[in-house]
Amino acid sequence: MTRAAILLATVAATVYITIIVANFGGYIDESIRANIDFGIGMSMRGMQDVTTEERDTIPLTNKQVSWLNKLIITLSPLSSAPAWVYGVVWISSRSERGRGPVLGGF
Repeated sequence: MTRAAILLATVAATVYITIIVANFGGYIDESIRANIDFGIGMSMRGMQDVTTEERDTIPLTNKQVSWLNKLIITLSPLSSAPAWVYGVVWISSRSERGRGPVLGGF
């Protein structure tokens, strides 16, 4: 029991530290936020003489989003999962079908 608790704590700490290091302690979030603010500011530069009512009626986009775009946007987070996650899901799905765990190849 204590061995499992130590392993769980070690994995949790490792994942937490990895996320902090990969995110540079929030620096990436601040950089993206500043980039968005800069882009909005630059797009609003030419609208100084426009009244608020006129500005509100300008559409942000008039593109029609197709089902393919929606599908790609929905499935894109799956590409960030490591390969071992797909392996664990595949092994779990095979063992739940009553075939038993997949231990010795195909």
